[in-house]
Amino acid sequence: MSGREKTAERLSEAGFAPFGVYLRRPVRTPDDGDPFHDYWHGTAASFFQGETLTTGYLEIRSHEPRVREMERHPACAEVFVAVEGESVLAVADPEELAGAADKAQALRYFRLEPGDAVLIRRGVWHKLPVPAGERAGFLMLVPDRILQDMEKAAVDAAVPHF
Repeated sequence: MSGREKTAERLSEAGFAPFGVYLRRPVRTPDDGDPFHDYWHGTAASFFQGETLTTGYLEIRSHEPRVREMERHPACAEVFVAVEGESVLAVADPEELAGAADKAQALRYFRLEPGDAVLIRRGVWHKLPVPAGERAGFLMLVPDRILQDMEKAAVDAAVPHF
């Protein structure tokens, strides 16, 4: 790894855009509502056309803060909703990772806090989030076939401190 130290960025729409979508309150008109609520339907539907979706819960326990392996799902997007603990998510653009002499320099890191939700686009390299404390928990929205749609790549990089 080169001497340039990486940092974990605060999650933002612009910063995360190359890798997916920071899911937040939409800026368009709600699809339903009354004086006491607003509801936006299908906020990520275009990423899951024709897929049978399932929900899951991912719990990650404290471990060495290194990226040793990245994964990607060439045909599947996935949603992570942080519900417990703070964590750091490593992501990489597929072309940048493939072309990088130093794979560690192709990685970007984002801080996730409870309540944050991200959609990782199909094909984007990522590592499961690294907890800042003892553990982190995530509600997941994924296509049923995601476990059969997985590629892995070796990388060696330190995960920045939260």
